[in-house]
Amino acid sequence: MFNTILLLPLFQGISTQKLTTILDKAVLHFEKKAPGKVIVESGQVCDSLIFILQGNVEKVTQSHGSSTYKVSEHLPAPYLIEPSSMFGMDTVYRSTYTTLTTVDIMTIGKDTVKDILLKDDVFRINYLNIVCWHSQQMEQKIWDMANYSHSMVEGGLEEMS
Repeated sequence: MFNTILLLPLFQGISTQKLTTILDKAVLHFEKKAPGKVIVESGQVCDSLIFILQGNVEKVTQSHGSSTYKVSEHLPAPYLIEPSSMFGMDTVYRSTYTTLTTVDIMTIGKDTVKDILLKDDVFRINYLNIVCWHSQQMEQKIWDMANYSHSMVEGGLEEMS
């Protein structure tokens, strides 16, 4: 399990000795979930980091309000579930995550994450990089959808002339 943790993006660049020190003080929870089990639901408070160590999960994001749509993604391990949901003004998960296969999960509580963030520069930089990358991916998806919508409108108008 130690080698698997070293491969996770959040722990990359941390020496084996430093990781051992972190893990000695950290409270980690490990569990295995069967296929079809909900790991976390949209709207649930994010009070821990959840790592998918092995297996595949489905991420389902639904719109709220009058125009309902649903986006489903299949995600392989290793995967960190919504690290950007842990801090900020609205600390709830945006999506529901369900196991597609048997999944091995590691969870680290928010207090432990805060402690590691304050004490370890590499962990802090990795966390910032992951959160920023997720933000950039979401922004790109918005632009991709806008470009798709724009091309649909333009294409439809050209066909009508």
